[in-house]
Amino acid sequence: HFGKQPPCCDALIRAGIARVVAARLDPNPISTGGAARLAAAGIQFEIVPSEAALAVGEPFVKRIATGLPWVIAKWAQTIDGKIADRRGGSKWISGAASRRHVHTLRARVDCILTAIGTVRADDPLLTARGVVLRRTARRVVIDPFLNIDEESALVRSIAASPLTIAAVTPGSASREKRDRLTARGVDIVEWPSSDHGVPTRELLRWLHAERGVSTVMVEAGPGLLGRMFAQDLVDEARVFVAPTLLGDLEAPSAARIGGDIALGAAKRFRVRRVKRIGDDVMVWWGRAPE
Repeated sequence: HFGKQPPCCDALIRAGIARVVAARLDPNPISTGGAARLAAAGIQFEIVPSEAALAVGEPFVKRIATGLPWVIAKWAQTIDGKIADRRGGSKWISGAASRRHVHTLRARVDCILTAIGTVRADDPLLTARGVVLRRTARRVVIDPFLNIDEESALVRSIAASPLTIAAVTPGSASREKRDRLTARGVDIVEWPSSDHGVPTRELLRWLHAERGVSTVMVEAGPGLLGRMFAQDLVDEARVFVAPTLLGDLEAPSAARIGGDIALGAAKRFRVRRVKRIGDDVMVWWGRAPE
């Protein structure tokens, strides 16, 4: 079909290619038929499901199959898995080189998702700084009752990067506050009030359908990350492990799912890549095969 580019099969036929090898057929229903066109032109065609090639297309395939964006969880931790001390202090667990790498990741995704707890604790910008911008990520805050400070770094930097707040209605915030935030350019989306707050899966689906979001990086505390892991919404994790051991049972870990979870029922991932960054190690985890 003709989208941003014309059909690849036409170019292959015109070029006189004799043999074409693909990792998978295109899962998009409007893009089918290329293999048949090649075969009709006498070109040998075969599928070789290379793991590396399949990995490149995973975000696209997920969007087509589910209507959900690709979700990357990111956090820094100590050797013993702590993301902050018991007082919430987390600056800085990872080193300067790892933090620069995070800015590079921010510059490659469509959206950075967090929750109001992280915003109130850290007052982050969540922008990509000091790196080449491939994309300008939309910042999205799950803030059911619109508790965000109107002078927070996120609101003040809205000219640099769009900001969406996901809230419930009716919430505790005054209509005047909503109007003031909207007047400053904040994009506010509301869901009917419920015991579960903002529905995470529905928010991701809305971001894809209404804001064109294909890739999401989650930079949040254990509450939001735990909910997303519990609902199987996380596709990969980028974990920066610092050469530090805290050893405090009261210090938080990356995700809080809750309940009595047996080891056999634990979420399983597999290592896709390990890279040393300065004094830290980044481990790139992907979903384990089912």
